[in-house]
Amino acid sequence: MKDKKRTSAHELHSSPSSTTYNLYSDKATLLKCALVGRAWVRSSQRGIFRQIILDFSSITDIDGYLKTTERLVAVFDAQPRLASYVRSLELGGLWFMETRLDAATASVVQRLSNAELTEILRYPSLTQHLKVVDVSDVSYPDWNLPAEITGTPSRSIHLEELKLDHSPPFIDWLLHDSCPFEVWNLQSLCLYGHFLYSKIIGLMQYIGGNFRNLKINLRFSKAEEFENHLPNLRTLHLAYLEQGISFATPVPKIQALFRPLLNQDGNGFPLQHLFIDLRLEQARKVGVHP
Repeated sequence: MKDKKRTSAHELHSSPSSTTYNLYSDKATLLKCALVGRAWVRSSQRGIFRQIILDFSSITDIDGYLKTTERLVAVFDAQPRLASYVRSLELGGLWFMETRLDAATASVVQRLSNAELTEILRYPSLTQHLKVVDVSDVSYPDWNLPAEITGTPSRSIHLEELKLDHSPPFIDWLLHDSCPFEVWNLQSLCLYGHFLYSKIIGLMQYIGGNFRNLKINLRFSKAEEFENHLPNLRTLHLAYLEQGISFATPVPKIQALFRPLLNQDGNGFPLQHLFIDLRLEQARKVGVHP
C-alpha cells in the first residue's frame, strides 16, 4: 500500500497567504478568513489594510469621518504592523474647509510607512516614504497652512513621480519654502488642465536636468519651449491634441519638436520616445440624409 503524500509544514504555512492574495479585492471574505484560525490572521490583514479609502462626501457626516479616522489611529497605534501593510491611500471629497478634518486625515497618514501612492484632493500631511503623488482639482487659495496640519519638515519628501490634474495652485506650493515635497530629482511629470506658461517653466527650471519623462496637455503651450528647459528629456507624451473645424491645427506644435534634429552643431538630441494623443473632431456632414 502506497504512502499518502504528506502536506509539508511549508505548504500549510503558505496556503493562507496564497489564498488570501487572490481575495485582496474582496474585503468581506478577508474579514471572514481572519476569523478562521491564527494561521490566517496576518495574511488576511495584509489584504484588509492593503488599500485605505477615506472619503468625506457630506458636510453632515463630519462626526462619522472623525470617528473613522479615530478608529484607524487607535488600531495603528495598538498594532503598528497593520499600518505597515498599507500600500495605497486614497483621499476623496475633502473639499470642505474644516481644520478638524485636516488634522484627522493627517493623524492617519502620519502613521503609514509603506504607502507608495496617495491621491490628494486637498492637503493632507504625508510621510517621508511617499514617492508618487497624484493631485486632482486642487483650488485652495492659500498654502500657508498651520504647522499642526502639515506636520512634515519642508523638502523632506523626495518625489519621483508627480501628476497634476486641473490643480494650478499646487505648482505655487511646490516652489514654496514650506512645502514638504522635494521635486529636485523628479523623474516623471504629468500635467493635465490649464496652467500658466510661466508657472510650468518655473517648475521645470526648478526640477533641473535629471528630468526624464513628461506628459502634458499642450492645447495652449509650445512643446519646444519646454524642451529647452529639459536637456535630458527622454520621453515626451503630448496629450489631448485636438484636430478639427473648431480647433487650430496641432501640426505646428508637432513640427517644432523635430527642429532640434536639424541642428548641425553636433549635439545629440536626447528625446527617444514621442507619444501623441490626437483627438479628431467628428466632421459634420451637411445635406446628407440616411
